[in-house]
Amino acid sequence: MRLEAAWVLGWVATVLAIGFNLPQAHRSCVRGKVSGIPPARLWLSLQNSMLWLFYGLSGAGAIQVVCNAVNSTIGILILVTVYRLTPAARRTAPRWALGMAGVLLVAVGLNEVGGPAAVGTVAALATVLPGIPQLASLLRNPDVSGLSPVSCVLGLVCTLAWLGHGVLRGDAAVWVPNVWQLFMATTVLYFVARSHRRSRAITPIERRALAHGRAPELVAA
Repeated sequence: MRLEAAWVLGWVATVLAIGFNLPQAHRSCVRGKVSGIPPARLWLSLQNSMLWLFYGLSGAGAIQVVCNAVNSTIGILILVTVYRLTPAARRTAPRWALGMAGVLLVAVGLNEVGGPAAVGTVAALATVLPGIPQLASLLRNPDVSGLSPVSCVLGLVCTLAWLGHGVLRGDAAVWVPNVWQLFMATTVLYFVARSHRRSRAITPIERRALAHGRAPELVAA
């Protein structure tokens, strides 16, 4: 019963993980909104997906393979869009690409030595990294206009599903990093909700003034 519940939660988490990324992909790749999305976060997220994909291929099962193969593809598409719309950020791309290649080579070596457990440990450690640039970016500049609120809510639910899946399977590589992910998901959602409340508090006159780059009090007068 425990393993059956873990299997169900795993596939629920997979569907949610993919669904969590689709609104953001639409917002960024189709609508061209990339504010509040630091490239560092995207590189680390892609690295994370690739490591979990390798973990699945190393023996963790189809759940990890399907989830992270799809999300790696989505991550690449968003990353390309961000670089296309923000040329100034492109100078760091070669360093990030080399760094990710190095991490994947280390994972391959660890798999030869310690098997899937070693790869899972590396993937678990890498899971906490993507949230650090996002958290730093929000604290420095709480502009979340490029973040999809739907993605943020789905991300929170997805994290809870992965957490339950990992606990039921007794897989510490899965549940431990999702404790951190739970903290990050709630933090980002807080900033999104705060931004939404503030935008609703702005009057139409102030909104038009801001759109034209003028001080609201001058227009109101």
